[in-house]
Amino acid sequence: MALPSYSTGTVSVDADGTTVAGAGTIWTGGNAREGDDFIIAGVMARIVDVVSATQLTITAWTGPTAAGASYVIYQNASRRFDDVQVAEDVKDIVAATNKAGYFFFVGPTETEPDPSYGNELQIAFQESTGKTWEKQSGLWVSISSPYGLQPGANLSDVPSPAVARYNLGVPVAPSAIAGANHAFTVGDDNLFLIRSNAGAPMADLLPGAPGAILPNKTRLEIYNADSQPLVIGVSGGAGLDGSSTNIVYVGFHQSVVIVSDGSNYFTMRRPDYVKLGGNTVIYVDNDNGNDANSGLFPTKAVWTLNEAYRRALLLDTNECNLKIKMAATTSEYRILKATSKVKGVRDIYDLTIEGDVTNHGSRTVRDGSGGIAILGQAGAVFSITGMQLRSLNTHAVAAVDNGTVIGSLDMDYSVTVGAHMYASGQGQILIRSNYKITSSAENHLSVVIGGYIDGESNYTVTLSNAPGFSAFANSRYGGFIDHKGGIFSGACYGKRYNVDSTAIIHTQSGDPNYFPGDAAGVGTGFYD
Repeated sequence: MALPSYSTGTVSVDADGTTVAGAGTIWTGGNAREGDDFIIAGVMARIVDVVSATQLTITAWTGPTAAGASYVIYQNASRRFDDVQVAEDVKDIVAATNKAGYFFFVGPTETEPDPSYGNELQIAFQESTGKTWEKQSGLWVSISSPYGLQPGANLSDVPSPAVARYNLGVPVAPSAIAGANHAFTVGDDNLFLIRSNAGAPMADLLPGAPGAILPNKTRLEIYNADSQPLVIGVSGGAGLDGSSTNIVYVGFHQSVVIVSDGSNYFTMRRPDYVKLGGNTVIYVDNDNGNDANSGLFPTKAVWTLNEAYRRALLLDTNECNLKIKMAATTSEYRILKATSKVKGVRDIYDLTIEGDVTNHGSRTVRDGSGGIAILGQAGAVFSITGMQLRSLNTHAVAAVDNGTVIGSLDMDYSVTVGAHMYASGQGQILIRSNYKITSSAENHLSVVIGGYIDGESNYTVTLSNAPGFSAFANSRYGGFIDHKGGIFSGACYGKRYNVDSTAIIHTQSGDPNYFPGDAAGVGTGFYD
């Protein structure tokens, strides 16, 4: 077995000399000891004294003068292996501990260190949370993290980012977040930023102005320690992932990695879905919103319902409730087309598109050219509440294509060319609350080819302005309307229902006058 040795750096020594000078050497700390063999090119001397990390005293050098030469120290001094040396080593360790102290580690499930352990001024550390304590007058006292910011400081207050490798952001009230974001400071390679905002969303901006962008090859790993999403953008000048308006979301206990090339930023790692840790709102404002905004604050709302739903598709609700909240506007919202299910949504109440249940008209949604005002398809699952719907081309609400579900709550159904509610292809509309009908349509309820509309009991449908319908309830080609126990207040014109031979309308009572209208229902299908 080869002897342990040390050979870092180079050495210089004169012929017949006893002093060795080192360059790049560290001869202290046990790398060299009195009695070790010192060798250059096969010529050996014995180490007499370790003067410093870069100077040795040796027996007279019998070789030629050497400058910048390679060397080796064989760590074979006899005292390295005797009891006296072991005792001296232990003495050194005890002296260092008495001078500098040592960490007492706190378990991940403990809230504070055990008061029976520790000495005065000893530090306790909990790796899972980064919390630290100091033993003061016999008690463990919480202190700041030994790295990075002190409690109550902001990221921009870090005086030396190169040593602040773990930074804890200050909880800031949501009102302050909406008005003024917090800029990240210039960090060193692998700077790891932990942000927390006490249960509220947070937005941060990377420096982007010329001369302020993080240096080339800077790598930021940004971790969100809070239940609400964190959104990362750029303050201006530079871009993120090829665009000056790009933003990155960081979810509950998730992290992203962003790098700088000195001119722009690029996301190198992000989660496939942004996980929620609590109930969350995406704001949309048809008058003042911008689809480049984060959508997490009322003053940073997105512009369109479609963009709000696209943002929702980036999320994993993680069994939390998600709401898309519409601001009051003077103009009409246009088309919500939901073409897939948001991850983590279990039923219609997990994701709600919400207006204002006391002022439906301030949140009007209408179709675009040839479109449906609100469309759910291909598995999309959500509820709608507190808005007025109208369609000048087809239907106000439609649920289509294999199992799509839409819940309809506290709504106002206005002028519509097709049906107020339309379901087909295993699409479903579930009615669970009072609502209004304020204008005419071809049908109020219409199902075809496996579509399903379900209306539970104990809710009231209020009709005003004497709307007219070809048939109030229309079920054709295998459609199914299950509408029972509802109360209709007000009158309308047209047939009460129409049902074809392969379709069903179930009212539980079988009363032919169950649905409103001024003409009898017709059809060859099943009406019960």
